[in-house]
Amino acid sequence: MNYVFHPSAEAEYLESLAYYELKRPGLGASYLAEFERVLVHVCQSQVLENRSLKISSLQEKAREGNGEALLGLSGMGGLRDSEAHPWFLKK
Repeated sequence: MNYVFHPSAEAEYLESLAYYELKRPGLGASYLAEFERVLVHVCQSQVLENRSLKISSLQEKAREGNGEALLGLSGMGGLRDSEAHPWFLKK
């Protein structure tokens, strides 16, 4: 299973990486590793039903639609669920 960033989510993701790396060298790499760990878990789990699941410091929401699973990730202290940017996970 592969994922594709929504354009807005990709921009925010890249800004986050740069921000954390500026705060402390290596912190951006830690953020990247955690983000990828969560996506690997989701891809391997084939999350396809409406639900919310806390994984480490990230919250994921997924729902099925038109042969794709729509996944929004947001920091636990950040955006409300309704504001999370989507990622598409292709079956």
